[in-house]
Formats: sequence, C-alpha cells, structure tokens
Amino acid sequence: MIKKILSIICGILFPLIAWSQTGNGLSIKLPPGTQPHPEFVMNYGIDEFVGTWQYSNNDTVFTIKLQKGAIIGGMMIEIGATPLLGGYSLEVNGVLIDNYIENIGTVWHQRKHKGPEEHVYLTALTLEYPAHALGIRFFDQRKKHLNGEGIIGGYIEMVEKGKLRWYLNERRGLDVIYEGDPDIEYPELIGFSVPTDVIMTKISDE
Repeated sequence: MIKKILSIICGILFPLIAWSQTGNGLSIKLPPGTQPHPEFVMNYGIDEFVGTWQYSNNDTVFTIKLQKGAIIGGMMIEIGATPLLGGYSLEVNGVLIDNYIENIGTVWHQRKHKGPEEHVYLTALTLEYPAHALGIRFFDQRKKHLNGEGIIGGYIEMVEKGKLRWYLNERRGLDVIYEGDPDIEYPELIGFSVPTDVIMTKISDE
C-alpha cells in the first residue's frame, strides 16, 4: 500500500519540477523540451480552458464544461495549483446517452467522496505534457474506472485560441498508479465510453 501511494505521488509530481505563483498566472519549469511558452502561462494559464467545449461528427456530439473550483484535501492545492472542475455529455444519433454537464459541483472533498458524489465528473489541474496542457482525471460514468475513483493519464491541450485537444490514455493512467509495485497486477483495460482523441471547439465562455 505504501508503495502504491508513493507511486501515485511521484507520478503526479514528476511533471512538476517547480511551481510558483507569479503575477497573474503560474510559472512552471518542466523537463527540457517541454517548456510552455512563458507568455501563455503568464497571460492565460487555466483561464483559457474555462467554458463549454464541443466535438461533433456525423452521429456523435461530445461536450465538456469546465469551471474554476476547489479540491479540498488535494496535495496540488498546497503547492499553489488552481483546479478546474467539470462535467460532460454525450449524444449519439440524436439520443442523449450521458448528461453530466448540469449543476457541476464547485468543491470536491477528495479524501471523503468520489468526484461524482459531489457532481464532479472531470478535473483539470496540472500544467504538464505537452506544453499548453492540463492533466485531467476523468470519471467515466459508464466504465467506472478503478471502482469509480476516476482515471488519470489524459490531458486537454490548447492547440489554438478557442480549440483544444481532448486526449485520454487509460494505459498511461494505470502506469502512473501502479508502476513500481510488484505486488499489484494491472486491471484489465476497459476503454472509455466517450471519444478519446478529438479536437473540441469552445461554444461558450460559461
């Protein structure tokens, strides 16, 4: 159990070589080759991600909503990170399959409740790989990864103003959680019920 906890902590902190509050944004140092553009971090930071984003093709409409919130009991708050909390919806062939985008919670008590118990289905927190990205935890309400605890390993990346890349990687998330613990076998990969690698367009600032 101790090894598992240390693995989770290391997996979260490795991309964060140094965090500090500076001016109106966040100053962050990453490993060589992954530095965010200073003007992006200083002038925009997470504010650029706040709002409602949507991806659509012929039969699928996938929407996420992100807002500033608070995570109580999370280690990132102690090092100056501001979290985004959010929800999602999925429509297939004109039928609303999942609708977890209304009445999103503004506070998640991480050590007491699973995110969905407080109407939090998505968190975005760390500026990490690649540059201009926030690492996310996704609570897939159909797949229920890790007994409903949510899965990390994905990110949202600002590719240009008003457009972001939504990316999920189940294997990467499991690597962060279990790597280095010889006593734990990886659970079977179960995939996701939503798109895993798409470009989303901002449709609202709220």
